[in-house]
Amino acid sequence: MTLARKTLTSEEAAAYTASLERRARTLGVELEHWVLGPGKQNDIRLGKGPRHAIVAFAQEAAERGATYGQVLGMTVYQGDGSRYKIRTPDLAGFVCANGYCTIAPPAQGGSLPKGSTAVQSTSGPGQEPKPCPPLPKDRIAIEIHTADIPLAQVAKVACAPCVSVRDMLSHAYRCPNFDGICTTMRWEPAQGHIPRGFLGATGSPSEVELVLVFAEPGDPSPGDHATMDEAIQHAYWAFREGQGLFHRNARKLFQLCWPDLSFDEQLRKVWMTESVLCSAMVTTGPVPKAVEQECGSRFLRRQLALFPNAMVVALGSKAQHRLDRIGVSHHKAHAIAPPGCNQQAAYPSWVKVAEALRARRGEAEHLHAMGG
Repeated sequence: MTLARKTLTSEEAAAYTASLERRARTLGVELEHWVLGPGKQNDIRLGKGPRHAIVAFAQEAAERGATYGQVLGMTVYQGDGSRYKIRTPDLAGFVCANGYCTIAPPAQGGSLPKGSTAVQSTSGPGQEPKPCPPLPKDRIAIEIHTADIPLAQVAKVACAPCVSVRDMLSHAYRCPNFDGICTTMRWEPAQGHIPRGFLGATGSPSEVELVLVFAEPGDPSPGDHATMDEAIQHAYWAFREGQGLFHRNARKLFQLCWPDLSFDEQLRKVWMTESVLCSAMVTTGPVPKAVEQECGSRFLRRQLALFPNAMVVALGSKAQHRLDRIGVSHHKAHAIAPPGCNQQAAYPSWVKVAEALRARRGEAEHLHAMGG
């Protein structure tokens, strides 16, 4: 079905769903056994409703070769934090109809035997679906829905950074440099343009073992975070739910470092932050060097000083160059966001981070045992 618009009308979506169901009856294979495959990028802006979360969940499942029935009826969290159950109009009439996921019957017809290889759709008409390649053995699976807490109750959960970190970052709201060096950066709270992109350190600063430094936050969704507390709640939700590839890769890195801890427990061990706290004028675009230097000196260096026991890791060349400029020693790894995370060497570099952290932890435990 050729999509003429970004989103089909309700009538077109219903017609698409009906055509899928008719084809399923013709083939004698129930639609719940059809297999989802990756589709176009999730371009739904995160708002109060469920559509962004539905697409993200379906695409994550599609990457694992899940069936239609395995996604239908699953619960996601809306942008306002409330729960929402995925229905047929959502999965068939929106996700599949608009090309966010492909859908195809099993190669041989009938239901997939338990443990069999999933299949994905091919683009050419009349072609048989091909088996999905297995995930590399060194890839770890993560359970995104680890906390059964809606966003509206996040403030009641220990997801806020410790007091010393919050006090230091509070000076970014509103940073005086918006009227000076950083005039090219944006302070537009109603549009989500505020300093943001940090999370973790939910216990004592001495508990933090790892500081992850990224480049700068991407473009915000209007209205999602107008204050520091809202930015923290939004970040918590995004990482908890695996909103995008960036968040899911961060969760994988957490699992490499602390495989036996829950997500909330991991947040006591890690501090995530940006080397520049405001978005570039164009997402992933350049930031003036004067802004990099000022933000690094005023905020980044002071953040790092709060975590004396932590190993600092710069993820991606931007963060690495910025830490170099302010004279901060750090480990280097590939970015966890596209396009850097798509490079073959990305995942092995994250494994090395976990290995270095374990080695550091072992040395600290040895010194403690020796009375050092």
